[in-house]
Amino acid sequence: MRFIGGFGAMGWLDGDDIDPLEPIAAADESSLCAFFDAYARRPTNLELLGIDRYGCDLLRDGIRNRFTFDKPALTTDDLKAVVIDCFERQT
Repeated sequence: MRFIGGFGAMGWLDGDDIDPLEPIAAADESSLCAFFDAYARRPTNLELLGIDRYGCDLLRDGIRNRFTFDKPALTTDDLKAVVIDCFERQT
């Protein structure tokens, strides 16, 4: 990947320098989104658009927002726990 950081600053990044963690599989992300669509304590005006190891994308009352986790979530159980925490903070 080529990185250009303004006038006169350019460099190359190796793919491992960008994100050392494995991405969440598309099927796992879809499963997590479906789980939270059915989550009883989810605020009715809050929609989970997507999730990765670092945070989740939310839609609330037509406004898109990124909720960044305190630390990367490494397992599915970790992801569920941090999204539940996120939902509770939104009420």
